[in-house]
Amino acid sequence: MGAKSDYEARFPTAGPLLTKKANLDLVCDHWDDLLRLAGSLKYGHATASLIVGKLSASSRQNALAAALKEYGAIRRTIRAAKYLSDTVYRRKIARQLDKGESLHALRRQLHYARGGKITRSAGREVDAEVLARIFPARSSVVNFYGSITVDYEHELAQLDDKGHRPLRTVATHEPGAGL
Repeated sequence: MGAKSDYEARFPTAGPLLTKKANLDLVCDHWDDLLRLAGSLKYGHATASLIVGKLSASSRQNALAAALKEYGAIRRTIRAAKYLSDTVYRRKIARQLDKGESLHALRRQLHYARGGKITRSAGREVDAEVLARIFPARSSVVNFYGSITVDYEHELAQLDDKGHRPLRTVATHEPGAGL
């Protein structure tokens, strides 16, 4: 979408990777069809698998499929250029990835110890609604190498009249108290 030297100057890290010129005319010519396609997906008139099936079953020269592919390439290029050139954006994405990976690691550990089952030392069943409020990912009762102990009465006493646990603020969060 312009001279390559302009993009290499604006995006020193990403510019050299930009090797193909976008076909904006194709996207512009089929913009109404692309919006109709997006609306059909958003409002549930068609499923993504149905649309992909129809587009891939049609001839290789289907202009709508080519316009969709070109639009996707433009979006991916913009995202990649922003990622490569903006350190703040990269840090934001890395933080989100770290959060997700930490939660997955915690879940793997929980499923390793006791097969993912959370029980009380006395063997009492914990209601699903209460368990949702005292999930171990949010508390310090996690022991990866043995059992998970929950003081059921204490946790119930902390719930408000609607059965919800009050939210913790960052100022009152103790180190080592979970996520």
